[in-house]
Amino acid sequence: FRCLSLVQRSPSVQQLHTREVGQCHPTEELALASCPSKEEVRRRQVTEMMLYKTRSFYGEAAAGGQHCPITGRHTVEEKRQEGRGGGETGGCPSESRLSLRLEGCSTNRNRARERRMELQCLGHWRGEDGQQYLALLDTELPQLGEEPRPRYRCAIYHRQGDLTNLALSNDSTCVHQLERHNKGAEVFTLRREERRRPRSRGQRLPSWAQGAWEEVVVE
Repeated sequence: FRCLSLVQRSPSVQQLHTREVGQCHPTEELALASCPSKEEVRRRQVTEMMLYKTRSFYGEAAAGGQHCPITGRHTVEEKRQEGRGGGETGGCPSESRLSLRLEGCSTNRNRARERRMELQCLGHWRGEDGQQYLALLDTELPQLGEEPRPRYRCAIYHRQGDLTNLALSNDSTCVHQLERHNKGAEVFTLRREERRRPRSRGQRLPSWAQGAWEEVVVE
């Protein structure tokens, strides 16, 4: 017998914790006594594994992306060892995706290094440590000549007003080179662009469309 703590974070993401990898116990009682506690999970004192659904039970594609908690257009600042880079991000046309377009310095003065990341949000949750986590799928496969990179990523984010800090792990787990929203394998600062109110040009929506619709008000 052995104890595995399994938590479903979204329809496509499950998180598993265990205290003793590969060790079994002769009785159920001993296995239950070895279950990881919430405090051990919070302090990252037990082994963590991430399970990402790739196919459903009948073989069709896994469940689609979840609504991303980071929406709208932002300017982006990337922090890395060789310096800083900038760019922009947006969620159009689907708010289940996070599109990052980054530019940085290059050894060639006449050519800026560009990088694009198309990340699909698979789920987000508040961890036992109180931090906000985000599971992502990189939908852009490496091109010929590019270094391989992890397909699934875990992130910690923190939003305060129009400013969001986002840190990515270096693999599909939520613990490898990922500690806080400002300390990870890759760290981004997103600043929301000023929202512009659309102006009417004489068109009028019908009376049945007037009023409050969730986050939209039609007048």
